[in-house]
Amino acid sequence: MYVMTLQKTKLLIGCLSLIGLMSTYAGGSEWLSETEAPVSTFRPYIYAEVGAGYAQTGYGDYYNSTSWIDTSDLDGGMSYQGSVGFALMPRISAELGLGMLPKAEFELYESSLGYKVSASYESWYGYLQGKYDFKITDRLGVFAKAGIAYRSLSYEYNGNLDGAGLDDYYWAPIVGGGFSFDLGDDFYALAEYSYIDGTSDSNEGESYPDVNLYLAKLGYRFTF
Repeated sequence: MYVMTLQKTKLLIGCLSLIGLMSTYAGGSEWLSETEAPVSTFRPYIYAEVGAGYAQTGYGDYYNSTSWIDTSDLDGGMSYQGSVGFALMPRISAELGLGMLPKAEFELYESSLGYKVSASYESWYGYLQGKYDFKITDRLGVFAKAGIAYRSLSYEYNGNLDGAGLDDYYWAPIVGGGFSFDLGDDFYALAEYSYIDGTSDSNEGESYPDVNLYLAKLGYRFTF
């Protein structure tokens, strides 16, 4: 009797084990899918941005322009920028951009000539930057950028009858950062600050002031 009871107990345990094993296989995939954390999939994209804002160029302060008169945008004015970026991995992208700085115009009295003459500074820049972005919420993000800028300058001066002027350029660091806000359908808006370093040793051996950019921009992502 004892042997038969022991055999029945072993048989019952075996049946229960088999049922448990079958239920694990039958419902295991659902159980795993419920407990595993969702995996976000990154898709590379290209983005394009355009913007405008205020550029602080600082020619008047830098050159101590106390004798300059009838000035226009001497220390800053409207600026425009466009850029294209390539994001091939999460949070990191490379960006190429081009911007126009305000034209600074002024007049000054030339004592050697005995009358007023006009002059102006015009400048544009191109840049290559690395960009790091981070999401604060589903729609709001922050970003930082750093790279190298090429700045071109043209100084026009009509003090001589045959004209005078200077075409110049220099390379300098450019850094920046700001906030981005998703508008939907791959459109987004940005508020951005950038700084372009000045120089005391341009290609022509001249000195030029720093540039501070305060821009509002609109962008669009082209996802692969």
